Amino acid sequence: MATEDPMKLQCMERFAMISEDYAVLKNEMRHNNEMTTAILEAVKGNGKPGMGTDIEVIKSSLRRVWWWLGSISLALLAIFGWSVRRGG
Repeated sequence: MATEDPMKLQCMERFAMISEDYAVLKNEMRHNNEMTTAILEAVKGNGKPGMGTDIEVIKSSLRRVWWWLGSISLALLAIFGWSVRRGG
């Protein structure tokens, strides 16, 4: 029986370490789930505009700016061409 006591003690210490590691991992998983949920809410918006919506608005604005700049450039080229053709 004397040989079993050190083995039992060693096993109990190992199980205690495993239990402690499990508790730490469980806490980290909970924290990870909270962070993932917060990131998902930031991207999707959760009832308010999220990052996805903001990106679409920015893309739409850039598209309008390029059309506006193109129109102004073509108008300036037309005026310049008309002025050169007129001889002025």
